[in-house]
Amino acid sequence: MIGTFIHPKPASRQREVPELSVVMPARARVEELVLKQQFEARPEYIEFDVHYRFDEYLGFILPYAAGEIAGQRRAKGRPFRRMRRIEKLLVACCAWPIFRYKLWRVGDCRFRIDAQGIERSAKTGQLHKPWAEITTIKRFRRGWLLGSAKGAMPLPLRCMSEAEAARLATWIASARASSLR
Repeated sequence: MIGTFIHPKPASRQREVPELSVVMPARARVEELVLKQQFEARPEYIEFDVHYRFDEYLGFILPYAAGEIAGQRRAKGRPFRRMRRIEKLLVACCAWPIFRYKLWRVGDCRFRIDAQGIERSAKTGQLHKPWAEITTIKRFRRGWLLGSAKGAMPLPLRCMSEAEAARLATWIASARASSLR
């Protein structure tokens, strides 16, 4: 009999599955327990490793360049317009060798972020930036770009959990609030 297959064990006998009874606490109690676990279990810092990718780097550079171009146009009294494709291509072509050089010079990074500031360990050594020294904070779709007088540090969201990203956002908000005082 070609084309027909009969399984050696018929599926006629089904196993009985015992019923489980689960006792759940009240909804408010569950939410209270979850919040308590989130605040008690998390450390006082966020630590993660980053190996930057070019598409991710462009995800920080293109919106930043678009904002800078829009600011220059606004300063000259010209109307706002989106970046043209040729401008994006030009930025990408210029960004590629810069990205490769930066990847070669700095390499993979390990970040440790807490309420006092950011510490980055890389091939070039350790760099510690207190929140007071961070002058520019930009939020993009792919993460945060934190700038100081000597450069910028992109912090990709893909390297953090949602809880860590939320914690970073609270530290950034408090850093912004303290810089406005």
